[in-house]
Amino acid sequence: LQVNGHPEFNREQIISYMAYDIQMSNEGEEVREMFYSGFGILCLTRDPVSILMWSHYGRNHTGFAVEFDYRFATSFNDDNSEYVLENKLLTVPVAYTDTRPEFKSLSEINSPYHGFLEKASCWAYEKEERSIVPVGNRNISFDPSLVSAVLLGARCSNETEDEINCAVDLHNKNTEAAISIYNLKLHDSRYRLTIPGHPYFDSVDYHEVA
Repeated sequence: LQVNGHPEFNREQIISYMAYDIQMSNEGEEVREMFYSGFGILCLTRDPVSILMWSHYGRNHTGFAVEFDYRFATSFNDDNSEYVLENKLLTVPVAYTDTRPEFKSLSEINSPYHGFLEKASCWAYEKEERSIVPVGNRNISFDPSLVSAVLLGARCSNETEDEINCAVDLHNKNTEAAISIYNLKLHDSRYRLTIPGHPYFDSVDYHEVA
């Protein structure tokens, strides 16, 4: 990514300067819109069995979620080989705090994403990760091979399930992929979700990812 007149600026420096401008400008809404029009932000969660997440973002458990292979995510993988760097989603964990981020000077900003990776503590249940890339249409491209499974909500309709099954079967056939499909289930006696047959979330007492 290059900026007219400043071809030496890299993406991290650009994000840092834009973050500073958003915090300091009197035209905050206008500058914020400029940022979002030039960068794409992908929001992910580390907890696919969160009842609240499925209620808020999964159309009250009737929708579906796309699972990415975490081994190619920056937060879980220190492998810096060329293949991994080209194909993994560069995700950064969101920090939950009761204090709003401050911008005193650029030299005091330790992260180029400062100001865009902080949320109020009440959102901590989301266990959110974000990927920020410089794209003009707000879309983030990724290698389809990173998709490892599709998770169907506990109240997903038969029609939606049939459509997902057809789409995944066709994709697997055309690309020789091995994307799995799992149906979430509400536990009979506990307020928990499970994913029967899933290698990590099959048990109601699964070890949560921090």
